[in-house]
Amino acid sequence: MASTVSITITGHLADEPEPRTTTTGKLVTNFTVIANDRVFDRQQNQWVDAGKTVMRVACWGDLAQETADSLVKGCRVTVSGHRLVPDAYIGKDSKPHAALQLTADTVAIDLKYQFAKITRRIRGNGGTDDNEPPF
Repeated sequence: MASTVSITITGHLADEPEPRTTTTGKLVTNFTVIANDRVFDRQQNQWVDAGKTVMRVACWGDLAQETADSLVKGCRVTVSGHRLVPDAYIGKDSKPHAALQLTADTVAIDLKYQFAKITRRIRGNGGTDDNEPPF
């Protein structure tokens, strides 16, 4: 039996989700999650930023559609997945960048900071999930 390592990040969406359809017809939605670490500085007697983690996220299939329809820039989310892949992209500064991209298994909004009205999905495909990348 193969074991998998789950990776989870909680933070805010740095940008609007970007849905697109691949050349093979699969729906994928990409977005960036930023998790800010904060620590209490006793000398300043206040909380200060202690660094941040930036993670690109890819959602496939039904999850791609739902994240595109439900999330907006600034949402606080928790993303969990089990696959990290290298990602190269052109940044807003027009320069090439490299990062790791997490293929999401689940995306949840943080109800402490926002609210949601839940609509349960009725699957017509016998409950199987189309949340795998096309490779």
